[in-house]
Amino acid sequence: TRMQTKALVQHSPLDVRDGGAEETAYGLQCLNYMLRSPNGTFLRPDVIMFNWGLHDGPLGNRTVPGQAGLPAVYSKQLEMLTVRLK
Repeated sequence: TRMQTKALVQHSPLDVRDGGAEETAYGLQCLNYMLRSPNGTFLRPDVIMFNWGLHDGPLGNRTVPGQAGLPAVYSKQLEMLTVRLK
C-alpha cells in the first residue's frame, strides 16, 4: 500500500490466486494481454519482473495438468520473451 503513491504494481494475469507463472509458452501466448491495465489500456512499464518458465525445469510440474513446459524449449522461448519485452 505504501507503493500506491509511487508506482502501479500489477500482478498479471489479474488473478493472484496461483502466481500465474507457468511455462514460457504461456508467457509468449499471453504477453500482450498481460501488458494491459484492468481496463484494457496498453501499458509501457518502466520495470517488468516475470517468472515464466518455472514449470519448464527438468522435473516440470506433474501436479497440475497443462502446466508442464518442455525443458528443451525453455532457453529459446525465454529469449523470445525478453526480445518482445524490450
